[in-house]
Amino acid sequence: MQNKLPQGWTECELGDVCNLDNGSKIYNVNLPLLDVKYLRGKKEASIAKQGVLLNNGDFVILVDGENSGEIFSIYEQGVMGSTFKKLIFSDYVNVDFVKFKIKSKQKMFKLHKVGSAIPHLNKKLFKTIQLLLPPLNEQKRIAEKIESEFKKIDEGLEHLEKAKEQIKQYRQSVLKFAFEGKLCKISVWQESDLESISKKITDGSHFSPKTVEKSNYPYITVKDLSNGTIDFENCKFITFEDYTELEKNGCKPQQGDVLFSKDGTVGKVSLIDFSKNFVVLSSLAIIRPNQDVVKSEYLKYALTNPDFLQIALNKKTGVAIRRIILRTLKQLKIRYPKNKPEQQKIVEEIEKRFAVANEVEKVVEENIEKAKQLKQSILKKAFEGRLVPQDPKDEPASILLEKIKQERGK
Repeated sequence: MQNKLPQGWTECELGDVCNLDNGSKIYNVNLPLLDVKYLRGKKEASIAKQGVLLNNGDFVILVDGENSGEIFSIYEQGVMGSTFKKLIFSDYVNVDFVKFKIKSKQKMFKLHKVGSAIPHLNKKLFKTIQLLLPPLNEQKRIAEKIESEFKKIDEGLEHLEKAKEQIKQYRQSVLKFAFEGKLCKISVWQESDLESISKKITDGSHFSPKTVEKSNYPYITVKDLSNGTIDFENCKFITFEDYTELEKNGCKPQQGDVLFSKDGTVGKVSLIDFSKNFVVLSSLAIIRPNQDVVKSEYLKYALTNPDFLQIALNKKTGVAIRRIILRTLKQLKIRYPKNKPEQQKIVEEIEKRFAVANEVEKVVEENIEKAKQLKQSILKKAFEGRLVPQDPKDEPASILLEKIKQERGK
């Protein structure tokens, strides 16, 4: 707690001005179920026959799941999803001011969730968070100022996100042009199926070995492939015995191999340009190109060519898990220059352009992070009384707090 409060401010806890409420149940209705996915616009609402009633103007807070502590505004009548509780605010506080206070503690809520299988909002922590309460008029001024500043930042973030998307599209265009012969002049093109230009095409383990907390033997799945590399930091590990068995079964990639994800998220690619002991799951295909025909570096980019990927995606089968089977993958065609130095020239032209895109993307990401930090800085100033000027004519918050206590007593 700070030693000196701003003029007219007082100290209280979040639970003094805001309650988590179970709401009132209703029965025999036909109302939309206002669950997380619907409120985020990710699906159509299903119809509920009973549950806790929500009305336009209500607020709910997520109390179950990874994003516990997130607030949603309700704009229609419906039934509350099971992972929410209603937020009930005192009549003597500015709702937007208190909502911003809750949002400023999102990181704290994530770090102090309770429960194991399904994390829950720490309700005790929620209620006891310290709140420095300004006079009511000042709360309104602070909330309006935060809203104004956040709007400017969000406009900037929108432009930055568009820039990220443009960089992504630029990379796709570079790849498309490269394999259409528009980046450099190619003397003779050839086209062959993957199997014809490879020494080996197989996939990883078709059973899931027992994982251990940590070992020298990583076990790589689709989720560990990101931006053309393998994330060994967050992967699973297996025992030496299981690793040895899987290595015998051909599930260990070699230097120069190219990994291609064929189950679930089809089309993630990684070139193994390093020496390391690890094995892969069956969701990853291991492609060992014939270096006398196609260089590994060229194949890596050829497999990420949007035209090739579109053909691969059109070949997916399955219902629960969409995948491209190994036999089909082997039959997909790859276009390549017959002259290997020309293959290398294409790789160099792609990487030269990608290097520029990477630098621009780095600057964009840095500015996105700065914008997020700026939001936190604004919130910090707001709740320390340094965002808007005080007005000595405002009714002190100590009187406000007494009214709140009387309200709660009733």
